[in-house]
Amino acid sequence: MATVYALNLNFDPTATTGLFLPYNSANNTGRAWLQSTDGEQTWTFAGNPDNYAPMLDLSAGDKVQFAISASPAPSAAFSSVALTVLFANDRSAANNPARIASPFQLGNGNPRCVLNDAPTTFSPPNSNVTWYFIGPYTPAVNTNNSGNGRLKFEFSIAAIVTLSDRVTVKQYGYDPEMDVDVD
Repeated sequence: MATVYALNLNFDPTATTGLFLPYNSANNTGRAWLQSTDGEQTWTFAGNPDNYAPMLDLSAGDKVQFAISASPAPSAAFSSVALTVLFANDRSAANNPARIASPFQLGNGNPRCVLNDAPTTFSPPNSNVTWYFIGPYTPAVNTNNSGNGRLKFEFSIAAIVTLSDRVTVKQYGYDPEMDVDVD
């Protein structure tokens, strides 16, 4: 069965740094890659994105999604949340065969470098936390020009959160990596 990877990022809505919270090994929060192999029913910790990059298998149909949530939970709901993920070829990686900028493609076969769909929300049962996520996305590359083997990509994720007063806007950013296996 395909694996779905989720980059989950927590932010402190009162902070003024623009940074997502660091990884917390006590409860796998902050910045964390999770994975599900049972159709997104259960999630297990996959790695700290500061030193782990998931490898999606193109032939297996692996997928990836990107999610953010506030920690601690805010006292009032947000009026809007926007997520944007920008992909690029990891030019600094040794022996990177990737000749394209993104592991995703538009309907015309060209690379899709910007993922900025409207986020969906999810609130776990018995929780006051709301997750905002985009995806899951299935890698798709034009193998005529992508390169073969382990393709390495860098990406940046940014979030714009507008608080309930509709005046206060917070922005957060982070830059992990992701690999895709193209046989």
